[in-house]
Amino acid sequence: MLTVAMIVLFVAIQMALIGQVALALGQVNYQGARYAAVHPDCDLSSCQTAGETDINDYMKSVASPTITWTNVTLSICDGTGTCSGDNTTVPRTFGNSVTVAMTYDCTGNLFFGKSFLGINFPTTLNSSETAMSE
Repeated sequence: MLTVAMIVLFVAIQMALIGQVALALGQVNYQGARYAAVHPDCDLSSCQTAGETDINDYMKSVASPTITWTNVTLSICDGTGTCSGDNTTVPRTFGNSVTVAMTYDCTGNLFFGKSFLGINFPTTLNSSETAMSE
């Protein structure tokens, strides 16, 4: 009985860790979408307005310490589907939507790794948030 209870406990702990990372990812993604909506001249690499930080740096500054930023893939798209690359700015005007999408590899956050006693855990988490440009 104790063996089964310990297995259930360990699986619950692992799932709680994955849930905490998913929650942190959703929160930082919301913050990035809001920042992108309020600062239409910014993209992943630079801002055209002097003194503003870029979206990537802003998201790093408000992200939970749980998220290891080297495991994140980030993209910003406007309402027409145009997405930013390394040196491009996605122009956004008032009323257009902006979508910030993140993919996070949470393998480093897992207690047991990718599987435990045949139970496979998700290792790639996706999150996207859309906001209207102001």
